[in-house]
Amino acid sequence: MRTLLLGVAAAVFAFSAAPQSQVPSTGSLVFAGRVVTGTGPEARPLRHARVTLTGAPLKVPRLADTDTKGAYRFDRVPPGDYKIAIEKPGFVTLDAVATADAVLTMVRGGAIEGIVADTDGDPITNVAVSALLPQGAGDPRRVTATRTDDLGRYRLHSLDAGDYLVQAAADRAYVINMGLAPGQKTPETTSAYYPTAGSIENARAVHVLLGRDTSGVDVTLTPNPPLADPGGKSPRPAEEASGTGRIAGRITDVSSGKPIRGARLLLLPTEGIRITNRTATDAQGRFEYTGLAARKYTLQVQADRYVSLEYGRSRPGEAGVPIEVTEGQNVRADVSLPRASAVEGTLTDEFGDPASGVVVQLARRQYVAGRQRLMPLSGRIQPQPTDDRGHYRAIGVEPGELYVTALPGAFADQNGVGGFAPSFYPGTNDSGTAVPVTVALGADNLGVSFSLVPAPTFSVSGMMVGADGLPVRGGTLWLMTPDRLKRADFHLARGATADDGRFALRNVPQGTYTMQGFGSPPAGYRGPMNLNAMPFGWASLSVGDADVDGVVLKVTNGTTLRGRITLEAGQAPPLTPQQVRISPLPVEFDSAPVGGGPVPSETHDDWTFQVIHLSGRQRIFVNVASPGWMLKKITHNDIDVTDEALDFREKDVDDVEITLTSKVTHVTGAVSDDKGPVSDYGVVIFASDPTKWIDRSRFVMMARGVQGRFDARTLPPEDYLVVALPNVTGTEWMDPEFLQSIRALATAFTLQEGESKMLDLKLKKRP
Repeated sequence: MRTLLLGVAAAVFAFSAAPQSQVPSTGSLVFAGRVVTGTGPEARPLRHARVTLTGAPLKVPRLADTDTKGAYRFDRVPPGDYKIAIEKPGFVTLDAVATADAVLTMVRGGAIEGIVADTDGDPITNVAVSALLPQGAGDPRRVTATRTDDLGRYRLHSLDAGDYLVQAAADRAYVINMGLAPGQKTPETTSAYYPTAGSIENARAVHVLLGRDTSGVDVTLTPNPPLADPGGKSPRPAEEASGTGRIAGRITDVSSGKPIRGARLLLLPTEGIRITNRTATDAQGRFEYTGLAARKYTLQVQADRYVSLEYGRSRPGEAGVPIEVTEGQNVRADVSLPRASAVEGTLTDEFGDPASGVVVQLARRQYVAGRQRLMPLSGRIQPQPTDDRGHYRAIGVEPGELYVTALPGAFADQNGVGGFAPSFYPGTNDSGTAVPVTVALGADNLGVSFSLVPAPTFSVSGMMVGADGLPVRGGTLWLMTPDRLKRADFHLARGATADDGRFALRNVPQGTYTMQGFGSPPAGYRGPMNLNAMPFGWASLSVGDADVDGVVLKVTNGTTLRGRITLEAGQAPPLTPQQVRISPLPVEFDSAPVGGGPVPSETHDDWTFQVIHLSGRQRIFVNVASPGWMLKKITHNDIDVTDEALDFREKDVDDVEITLTSKVTHVTGAVSDDKGPVSDYGVVIFASDPTKWIDRSRFVMMARGVQGRFDARTLPPEDYLVVALPNVTGTEWMDPEFLQSIRALATAFTLQEGESKMLDLKLKKRP
């Protein structure tokens, strides 16, 4: 596991580009007022609206929110002429001249909703849909935009009365999400207009009335397919394409049997350095890997609107069955995917009004990085925030028990409207009292509605600087739940620095946080973008009952690990330095990054190694791309640190020696029940000594049945327990509580250095 959240930056919600940070003003004017909706006796305050003050004397706009009485206030404004804009989803944006003690009335807008589908009537997910307002002879003005969900549905809201053109576009965000096979590249974007027009001249206008929904505005769109690219990159490095094996197959819908176009596949060797081999299915759902070296592989399959599976599994969350390829062998590997589910509902504020602009995060309780955590579900498609009705739909959901979290304010957007804490279903800010919802395979849970928990919120602002003390422009920063508090929940607000290095996060609830920052890429850096190759820094901060200003977040290139690899003497298969990668991994995620990518690591021809950009406390892991070698021990200053964390917070760590041995252990065997041999099972092997059940332990392993047999290599010499179970889900086999629960079912055995052992096991019922 590379980091705590396995690339959490891609799993968490999108955020808008950072505006220039607000600079405190020192003027004497005060602009205060109230915002209401309705007139006369029906007038009532408009709460949680965003108010923007602009004017020439201000370097950047100033922002405020209306409170529970609809009031807003700007203090210390320099003299001058100003305008004010008020926005809240569901209402028409109001622009006015700023005056003191103003009472401003907002009117409820109209909405357009419908479905975007292809010519076969199948819904299209994640296309952009815009409402365009004609401007006479000029180009129409885009008033608002959204994206379709997994049912192809969209809703354009907060519209003033008038006639609009509706455009659906397979835009850049859509085409880069396509699954591409070798020899393909992303196509040109394309668009269509309501109802089926290919050009704006043939579009039909949609008439909108204030406070009314206009439904059934369906658009037919034909996205361009991937383009041929004969000069495209190989799916894997050339040095890996040295074999003669082949894996091919077809990906289909488990219910209809229809082929799934553009399904994304990832082929990984089960041992050694996990070189990525990506491809995608064609229009007939077919895929092919050629030139494969003789070894075992796992095959992961993903597709929009489907549950992700590994080859050989019909249940999500389970490790797949390895595919063994020999020289010259053709292996058929078909996979059928079930439809993914969705969670849908409505969020409200403390007064029962719709809570708009809130991001909904689904999480699953899992054992990760040493303890139980609520791990946010990842997906390629960014979730849409709640709309003007407070409605949300979280898509691409696998079955099981899930925790639903509403993330408002800074956790939804760097400048999001505040007044609430992150809230769990059924309406609590305490993860300990959160109630999970159950999602069945292929079935949507449509009734997950709840209210947000009110909370005071404040701004956090400051500057990111580099090791030289100069401001960092274009930096990325995260404000998150501190790992040291050992809470199960994980909330993350994202921001970016402006050109002057400043940043500001509005509406952060009271509490204790860890802030992590990544500087901009160094000169000459060539992608792909990897945050763990960037300068990094962190700080601990608390938000009390006032804004937190003047935070200085310093980012540096971190520290370095250096050492040497020693090969234990004896007869052994050939091994090259390029087959060994040293990968330190964090054991805490405050002073070490919570997400990113692999840190830069080099193993040199003289068997020395160097790993840079390190921080925090980390354990050293060794990946060996050869089944004939395994790790024996790691020492630092003649002290065994094989399973210990080293401190990279302040200084480099030198003179680390890694010893590899060719005396590789091997445990294999078969499993049976009362009826005879069993082919589908999981085998958990773990040290009998519970003190060795540490995070990502070398002494704990899980193996799957392949053609009736299981296989486990590279376990250290030790006394072990082994249990065969009908199924093992996710990372539960790493959890000490789970290991303790199955201990009484286990069979004991001892493994010596270099020993091969054959075991015949009986299938046990899960406790």
